[in-house]
Amino acid sequence: MSFSEPKLAILDSFIVSGLSVRTKNSEEFNQSTAKLPRLWEDFGAVVIPKLADSKESSEVFGVYSDYDSDATGYYKVTVGIPLRTRQTLSEFSTVTIQAGKYLVFSGKGVMPQTVIETWLRIWSFFESRLEYTRNFISDFELYRGDEIDIYIGVRSSM
Repeated sequence: MSFSEPKLAILDSFIVSGLSVRTKNSEEFNQSTAKLPRLWEDFGAVVIPKLADSKESSEVFGVYSDYDSDATGYYKVTVGIPLRTRQTLSEFSTVTIQAGKYLVFSGKGVMPQTVIETWLRIWSFFESRLEYTRNFISDFELYRGDEIDIYIGVRSSM
């Protein structure tokens, strides 16, 4: 696995459409209560086939939004694709990635292990760094083969 230092990105808002669940980290750490593996399976079975005839992007996003509080509270996860037209996946959930500052953490390697290790790096980063704090508005994972970029919404602390 390879990792790099996070980079700051400033993004415009955009919409992702797909399937959603509400969960929290403590549920995801327990195999019997974890919802995300099933969400990804359902995405592969239900959404991916619709993309074959779609003009939408083939980029896959995992979006974290509607946080109750912080990394310990409930949040919504939407697995989907960015909408270019609003009609293609209208029967699915939609979520808006908010415009703003994001720190981008990148990883490359075998999935899902690379995703897990990248999130561990993110949590460690925010425990030890003071220049940015998470805003818990919207975060997202962008998948490209064996590479992942995780965008964490931030505000400057200083």
